[in-house]
Amino acid sequence: MASLGPTGRRSKRSSPDNRNLVAALRSPFANAVGAAGQAAQGEPQGRTKMTDPRSMTPQSDDPSAPAAGPQFERDGFVRPVEHGWRWLAAGWDSLRRDAGLWVGMMVVFILINLVAQFIPFIGTLLMSLLFPVFAGGFMLGCRAQEEGSGLEFGHLFAGFREHTPRLVVVGAVSLAGAVAATLLMLSVLGSVVFSAMTSGAEAAPAVPLASGLLAVSLALAVMVPVYMAIWFAPALIVLQDAPAVPALKASFAACLKNFPAFMFYGVVLMVLAFLATLPFLLGWLVLGPVVVGSVYAAYRDIYFQA
Repeated sequence: MASLGPTGRRSKRSSPDNRNLVAALRSPFANAVGAAGQAAQGEPQGRTKMTDPRSMTPQSDDPSAPAAGPQFERDGFVRPVEHGWRWLAAGWDSLRRDAGLWVGMMVVFILINLVAQFIPFIGTLLMSLLFPVFAGGFMLGCRAQEEGSGLEFGHLFAGFREHTPRLVVVGAVSLAGAVAATLLMLSVLGSVVFSAMTSGAEAAPAVPLASGLLAVSLALAVMVPVYMAIWFAPALIVLQDAPAVPALKASFAACLKNFPAFMFYGVVLMVLAFLATLPFLLGWLVLGPVVVGSVYAAYRDIYFQA
């Protein structure tokens, strides 16, 4: 309690108990003022921030926030070799659930490609640029099927409604790689023809074989990295809203990390492609949707960690 001074007025000095009481009452007020100051400076309490620059999944400071779903990893996770078969099996399961829709979409897609081939040069060029746009629509359809909202025929053209410029950039990268590989092959094979015309008959048979192997090796050296870069790029663009160049880089990094699994996947796919081609290409009406579903399954398997 405050004591009375000589003049009979209360002294301004406070006992230790009173000072502690004032400090205790003042502390919550000071905290509230500090919080208000942070809010005024754009730093609210319990804000959501990106704690990992490689993740596109926001993380909250609030410990009471619900647990996040599967975490996205930009560079992807390493998966075992046998997962290559799991991706194809998941593609088959996707086809089996909506077989009629998938086959119908594939029929229309193949017809569009065939019609484009009747336009000399421009048709092939156009389809090369637009192939990732169709692929983006297929990826949106796979996600809708997985989430339960349902696959729709309109998903075939969904890539033309959003992210189209980015998907066309991916198509341009694919086209540039194909042109570079073709030029390399032509330059090597052109030298083969010239050598065969100017060399003797004994040396001629050996030259085309060696040069042909060199031409194929150079083409693969160009196209394999290109395919690695574009394999997941449409999915990353339409499902993760990634810009074109980062999507290409992320796809290449993920494929490089999982190269053994993709080698196994590629070998099995080549065998299936050969079998699908035998009955007048009709097998591609089934294999096409399986490949689409397998790409989406690989995307979910590689880029997400529960």
